[in-house]
Amino acid sequence: MGFFSKLFGPKGWDNLPSVFVQNLKECLGDQNFALLDSLARKYNIFNQKFFKEMELLAREPNFATDSFAMFLCNMAIQLGSHGHHQDSKSCFFLSTELSPTLSLSVKRISRNMNIPPFKGPFTTQALADLLYEDVFSHLTTNISIDDLRERFIDIVLQENQESNTKLKSEWFSLVAFLVTFTFQREFNHLRPEANKFILDCFHDRLFDNISENTEDNTFPQKLKARYNEYYPLMKEDLICLGLENAIPFKGIIESFFNKIASDELSRPSPDIFPFSLFLAKLYSLLLDTYDKIKKYEIS
Repeated sequence: MGFFSKLFGPKGWDNLPSVFVQNLKECLGDQNFALLDSLARKYNIFNQKFFKEMELLAREPNFATDSFAMFLCNMAIQLGSHGHHQDSKSCFFLSTELSPTLSLSVKRISRNMNIPPFKGPFTTQALADLLYEDVFSHLTTNISIDDLRERFIDIVLQENQESNTKLKSEWFSLVAFLVTFTFQREFNHLRPEANKFILDCFHDRLFDNISENTEDNTFPQKLKARYNEYYPLMKEDLICLGLENAIPFKGIIESFFNKIASDELSRPSPDIFPFSLFLAKLYSLLLDTYDKIKKYEIS
């Protein structure tokens, strides 16, 4: 590689270490690699800092492939936040193909997360019901506690009923926060009283369901405490998404793991990379779902 390529980055795949490029092609196949190539050229990603680490790409191609999946994950969120939803979906799809540790249930959810057609305008009550029934319930039903344990966080949990109860409560809190946070950002054009009514109705249904299924009357207080903690972390995480080699939702994930971790100090720290991609995909699904809802008038 010439001096200017080293300084400014490669201009295409041919200038990257062949072992890294071959790894991508084997993971993606010809058709998906062609999709990656079109996105890479459309958004001129070869001048990013990631591609200047030539020695790492050549020496650790498997690690570099996982890191590139993270890069695509960040890129997907950035594209989605700027309204490029189809390209955002493509980046997330490619990231999941490159990182098989991503939960298969998330892929299933991405296929099934469809908002049914409505005639006429949405009422605020209908939108509140949709938030609970078609968004929150869909996510928490399709992603089981056993799936979470097996794929991501078993390392921080002891195997007992108490830990499963804790995990379920914290998982419901995290999903409720993501639903609420993204709704507030995406629907800030609504009248304040309408926004408040929708979220109040959503939380009323949420609290009723939690009380019936867990007999935990303290959940509303716990959820408020989680919102107060997660909100500033989420704002910081979203800022970091635009940075090189950022791990999506790192602050949120570390806080979540601390909540569910066993008390044994000797237990090893979990690898947050798979769970990071997992949450990033959920975040993308929420943005995509809300984008569909915005096509309707809300009365």
